[in-house]
Amino acid sequence: MNLILNLSSNKLDDEDLQALTRELCNQIQSEADMKAGLPSQEGENSKGAVIELGKIVLSMFNNDSAKIFLEIIKT
Repeated sequence: MNLILNLSSNKLDDEDLQALTRELCNQIQSEADMKAGLPSQEGENSKGAVIELGKIVLSMFNNDSAKIFLEIIKT
């Protein structure tokens, strides 16, 4: 089962939001032992993929990794 985490902010521009998203994605993978990645779709941008700002796809988690994930989100 996959979960999608959506981040948003009224104070961050798109570039800063995406940098925060990447940082959180990396932290989730390293600390919570979960697979976390940024979704993309073929299509509209010049490199062939549409970037979905602020989205992280989470998969391969268990109770322990879910607890760690919640602790990361709280901080």
